[in-house]
Amino acid sequence: MTDWNFYSKTYDLMTQVTPAYQALLTRFSEEARRWSLADGATILEIGAGTGNFALAAARTFPRATVLHTEPEKGMQKRAIEKAAEAGISNMKFVSASADDVPLSDEAFDAAILVHVLYTLPDPISFLEKLHKGLRPGAVVFACDFGRVMNVADWRRYLWKELIQRNGYVSAAKTMWRARGVFRSNEEVTKAQKAGRYWTHSGAEFAEAFRNAGFAVGHQETTYRGYSDLLIARKAS
Repeated sequence: MTDWNFYSKTYDLMTQVTPAYQALLTRFSEEARRWSLADGATILEIGAGTGNFALAAARTFPRATVLHTEPEKGMQKRAIEKAAEAGISNMKFVSASADDVPLSDEAFDAAILVHVLYTLPDPISFLEKLHKGLRPGAVVFACDFGRVMNVADWRRYLWKELIQRNGYVSAAKTMWRARGVFRSNEEVTKAQKAGRYWTHSGAEFAEAFRNAGFAVGHQETTYRGYSDLLIARKAS
């Protein structure tokens, strides 16, 4: 299985130089600015990793509390460091897997799920649990890695982007430092092909949310065609 703690050591290096990831983060920030959240609102991110999306939410809603939940210590340690470096004080950190996150009935005003659902043993049941944990009218930003990863495709993509941005020497150094990420991505691919990770079409992704009781307001394909993104709400 994928060693996410190992992955965390070079995760931010790759997110910083990957245009597809930066575009997704920008897309989230644009969407979040449309949310009407009252002071004191609580925003939940499941599988929040090193905190890039949770940090963006905390900046957008300084009077809200952002709950960063992540089971891997390496990922969460980096998120805590980044929040401290940025002077962000409206985040709370919980070390917990998605299935262990305390989802009390109608406790949260918004939820963020980025590239986490596909890794869960039972993502469909989790969406039903999440629905119960959100207040009426709560919004969900969900993006999930639905198609089988082609690691060679990602290597070529990043290599070309890095050369254009920084030249051959710097690109080669970055690719060498990120070799662990590619090894981890190969494990993701194996898990997808073996059926241990959820793969889905955009239609299947939206159907899972609707079946859990959500209203899907917008849907698109992102992350170079590998991921499905949707904005959903719990009925008021």
